Amino acid sequence: MNEDPHILTGPLNENCSTVVSAFRYTSERKPDADFLGRRDETKTGRPYTWMTWRQAREYVDNLARGIRFYGMMEII
Repeated sequence: MNEDPHILTGPLNENCSTVVSAFRYTSERKPDADFLGRRDETKTGRPYTWMTWRQAREYVDNLARGIRFYGMMEII
């Protein structure tokens, strides 16, 4: 477990030993929480629009399926 939350010195917890496992773990625990935000340049005041953890997970999973389908990376 990390002593300093600002420095990644080891696994976040026993369920998360890689960045991928940490992403999956959090997307399962907080699927509807805001995750990635960006400014909407087309609207007055440039408000943030958010992608939830669930939406990000679906995006990543679909991207991985496409990469696999088109043979762009070997299965490991």
